[in-house]
Amino acid sequence: MQHFTPPLGWDADGGVSSSAPPSQLRLSRIHGFRSHDCRNNVRYSTDGQSIIYHAAGVGLVAHLDPGGQPPKQSFFQEHMNDIRAMATCSYPDSSGAHRTFVATGEAGISPSIAVWSVQNSEAAEAPKSLWTLKGFHEEGVSHLAFSIYSSSSNPGENTAAEDSGAAEETKTKTSPAAVAMSDAPPNIRLFSVGSDRNHSVALYDLYLNASMNEAPSFRLCSSEASDTSPVLFAASNPYDSEQFVTGGVRHLIFW
Repeated sequence: MQHFTPPLGWDADGGVSSSAPPSQLRLSRIHGFRSHDCRNNVRYSTDGQSIIYHAAGVGLVAHLDPGGQPPKQSFFQEHMNDIRAMATCSYPDSSGAHRTFVATGEAGISPSIAVWSVQNSEAAEAPKSLWTLKGFHEEGVSHLAFSIYSSSSNPGENTAAEDSGAAEETKTKTSPAAVAMSDAPPNIRLFSVGSDRNHSVALYDLYLNASMNEAPSFRLCSSEASDTSPVLFAASNPYDSEQFVTGGVRHLIFW
């Protein structure tokens, strides 16, 4: 008959304690990333000093070391399910510093999309969500795409132009280069694709205030059913903040 050594400090007469242990576990490193059912989910930060990706339900930022040491990691841990989609949006702010926003979408019956900011320092605290979008998608989020536009003009708003005495309505379109040169803070559009049968798409506006501080303000602009065939990518038009495209098996759709 084999004998087992009891754990240190075990009191056989005192019974089993129901209290929590005095120590707490802390995530220190994650190896690998999710790739078997995800696409376009490894990105550089704007300054090129960090790599952004995800594994399981955690968004990761690997801070590269110029000296060649293993990168240090920071973790976004606010998802309740596995992350299935990721997109990044980067631009310089008015001070010249670079900002990188990350959107991560999860699997599940009632999935959420979290938008968070990458700090360009390995000593920074763990990223926290700035916006949490939930309620439209069902059965998960499969693809995400960012676009930015100047807050000096509202997207989708028509402006009147006089031509030969007749009023002609034209849409204001903003390129990323124009946004980077503008003094007004850029606002962000986020395009998402669901994992439901119709691969429904949604378009959100995310708003920043004039001081470039994050404001938890957003609105669902529009939504529509897409194609029943598998969707393999979603992207924004880099020259027109109002246009997106999705494509996959036997289809290509411009929005």
